[in-house]
Amino acid sequence: MDVFLVPVFYHGGRLEVMANGQRCYAGGEVEKFPPMDVDFVNKEDLLVLVRELGYLEHMQLFWHDPTEINFEDGLHVLESDMDINNMCDCCLNNNLKEFHIYVDHVVNVPVPAVISSSSSSSSSSSDD
Repeated sequence: MDVFLVPVFYHGGRLEVMANGQRCYAGGEVEKFPPMDVDFVNKEDLLVLVRELGYLEHMQLFWHDPTEINFEDGLHVLESDMDINNMCDCCLNNNLKEFHIYVDHVVNVPVPAVISSSSSSSSSSSDD
C-alpha cells in the first residue's frame, strides 16, 4: 500500500534563540509541495525542492517532530537516509499527513568592496 506525505518547507526566516532560551523559527514563509511516496523520499529530492524555493546554498536542513511539546525538542538535523527514515517513521507512527522541514539557509547579500588604506596609498604613490 502506497502512503503519501506532503512536504512542508519553512524558509526565508531564521532559527533564533528567544529570551527564554528556547529556539524558534522567526519570520519566513511556508511552502507546501505535492505529496511524496513515503517509500521514495530521499535527500536529493528534498534538495531539489530547496532549490525550487530559490536557495542555491543552505547551511542545514531540520525536520520537526510535532508530537514534541517544545519546538526545539522536536527539531532534528536532516543529513542522512537514516534521518529521513526517522522522519517518515515519526509521521507514519503518529498518523501525520505532512512532514515539516526547516531550511537554515545562507543569506546571499552582496558585500560592498572595502578599499584598504594600503591599497589606496600605493595607487597614489605612482607619481614617485
